[in-house]
Amino acid sequence: MRTCGLPYKKLLLTIFILINFSVTVTAQRIATGKVLTEENNPVAGATVFISNTSNGTETSSDGSFKIKLPTDRHQLVVFSPGFSPQSTIINSDQAIDNLLITLQPTADPADAVYQIDRSHWRKHEQWFRDQLLGTSDYASSCVIQNPEVLRFLDLSGQNIRKVIALAPLIIDNKKLGYRLTYQLEELRYDYVKNQCQFSGFALFKDLEGSDKEKKRWEEARYAVYKGSLMHFMRSLYAQRLPENGFEVRRLEKRVNEEKKKLAESMYRGFNVKTSAPSAVDGYTAENHRRLLEQDDTLRIFSNHLLSGDSIAKRIDSATTLLEFNGYLAVSYFKAETADEFQRQFPFEDTKQQSEMLLWHRRPVMLASSGAYYPPADLLIGGYWGWREKLATLLPNDYQPPRN
Repeated sequence: MRTCGLPYKKLLLTIFILINFSVTVTAQRIATGKVLTEENNPVAGATVFISNTSNGTETSSDGSFKIKLPTDRHQLVVFSPGFSPQSTIINSDQAIDNLLITLQPTADPADAVYQIDRSHWRKHEQWFRDQLLGTSDYASSCVIQNPEVLRFLDLSGQNIRKVIALAPLIIDNKKLGYRLTYQLEELRYDYVKNQCQFSGFALFKDLEGSDKEKKRWEEARYAVYKGSLMHFMRSLYAQRLPENGFEVRRLEKRVNEEKKKLAESMYRGFNVKTSAPSAVDGYTAENHRRLLEQDDTLRIFSNHLLSGDSIAKRIDSATTLLEFNGYLAVSYFKAETADEFQRQFPFEDTKQQSEMLLWHRRPVMLASSGAYYPPADLLIGGYWGWREKLATLLPNDYQPPRN
């Protein structure tokens, strides 16, 4: 057993609800249909796409569309200005000809509720960027083209901030070479739990660039892919965790009783004159320093490595069930943490150490593309909690270069 008291409370836990489940296999089908209003009028120019992919199209003047689909399960998304987004899960046994999709008018955004002080717009915008895009070097290369569509709400007495977008966000990722059209459903941040939860639909499009730029983008995409949650999920699906650089262990979390005892001692032995804790109950100044740097929760790792088939069971030719109890610690040993992570968290280990928890204690479905469903059921933390943001997001149809 190995005990770690690192200050992981500083590392954001993320519930990354990208509404993105799609199974990518070789066979292709064509889906056809029409997008209509409630009055059965055609919606021209509506965007139709498979969530979190580069596969999208627009409706014609009569509202009709045609789009290539992978087989099995995927999420078809439709949105158009003035209407609420519509999404539907399409299964392999479902008819995909002449689909009828009805869009509802956008509800009142309640601007009276979602307000910010315009004089503090930049402050709110930077906070939003940090939550949605992250604080990596990739995030600093992203440009949100239309931040004016964002609306903020601080829930009084709940220590929660919510953000919605009145229209899809247009985000240019100049380091990865993508333009994202991101339909943000909601971003929710809990200040007490230090948790960020956001959900939305992403459509990717390659930016225009020179051959030199495209080569640089491909290299950056591959760098982001290695050790990512997508890389791990694909490796788990293929049962190739050790070959691809991953180790999985059980992780137990316990209250740091020694730090708790110190806090109680400090409260009892506080020296009012010097405004500093006195050496009480056997604790010296060095004890104080060492313990106060620790997290409130100790993380205890098992020495036993878990095999992929002990946590993931194949249920058919295209889907695997991910199921486990408690926390899992996931290490990636083929690369260290990013330089900017080490600058922001100088006391953390340079090894890429992440963690996972099944939020509702039920299995999630895993596809060969690395997508999982339902996405809200998986909580990630540690290095992934810092890294897995929109700035480092890759589409489900991304394929790394062959070595």
